[in-house]
Amino acid sequence: LRFFQYIGKNCIVYYACHSEIMIPIAQTILHRLNILRVHSSLFEIILYDFLVISIILLLCTIASIVINHSKLKFMVGK
Repeated sequence: LRFFQYIGKNCIVYYACHSEIMIPIAQTILHRLNILRVHSSLFEIILYDFLVISIILLLCTIASIVINHSKLKFMVGK
């Protein structure tokens, strides 16, 4: 529950970063780990998407922490 509250308080960072920045990074990370999107079963598709979402949330949380604890916090209205 606390994690979702943190996302809610910092949603502008998540919104700004997830689409153009974090999705390609997450897919590159999985590609370098040799985890490719194979459409052989529904389970593999769901697992791949879960991994992508987990990496995106992790990277956006790190970006949010860096922005909130630096001189850049004026960018998000803090």
